[in-house]
Amino acid sequence: MAGVNYMRKKLAWVIGAGCTVGIIAAGGGIAAYADDGGSARCNDGNFCLFADAGYHGYMKGFPGNLGVSHMGDDMNDRTTAVWNRTGNTFCLYDNNDFQGDLLLRIPPGGSNPGVERWANDRASSAESC
Repeated sequence: MAGVNYMRKKLAWVIGAGCTVGIIAAGGGIAAYADDGGSARCNDGNFCLFADAGYHGYMKGFPGNLGVSHMGDDMNDRTTAVWNRTGNTFCLYDNNDFQGDLLLRIPPGGSNPGVERWANDRASSAESC
């Protein structure tokens, strides 16, 4: 019976690993990282927001073809650094649904390790503009 339990655990691990690889390979989704790996966490083709200056702290990355009408509770009003690794210009707004003040316009390949004081921790939505 111990051998059966061992095989069940192994099968569950293999299935779980396969699902994880499938999700990673599919790509195109929103990536969020709580660890402090710096800017290396921002994948090519993503527009990334960081909670702390110098590309540290919590990070959320969005595919370059995706507008985000609400950052979500995990990143809303927390942006302190940005990196645009897409071919599009991105605009950040201080309200949901791309409304309110235009806080930042980040060109393709542009980045800012510490946004201006008046824009810090205010972004609620972002879109290719």
